[in-house]
Amino acid sequence: MKRIKPVVLKDATKLTNSEMKQIRGGYEPERSSTCSMLCPVEYGGSSITLECPPSEYCDFMTNDWGLACYTPAGEHYHNGKEELCEKPVEG
Repeated sequence: MKRIKPVVLKDATKLTNSEMKQIRGGYEPERSSTCSMLCPVEYGGSSITLECPPSEYCDFMTNDWGLACYTPAGEHYHNGKEELCEKPVEG
């Protein structure tokens, strides 16, 4: 059986996200100011596209079917630019 070496703990250091990604080999997703998605069949199966200002990036909304513009820090302003899948009128 292999003997386990004792571990010496060092003082904790606060690292930035980019420093942590360098150390741990993290993944930074590619971001674009324009994105598209195909809406679910319940929402008509249509396609939507959103173009954000150059200082922001476009991504999927987490709480609704749609796309929204986000700041570089990942903040989404609900009064900002967004495009939602529209549920068709049943009748």
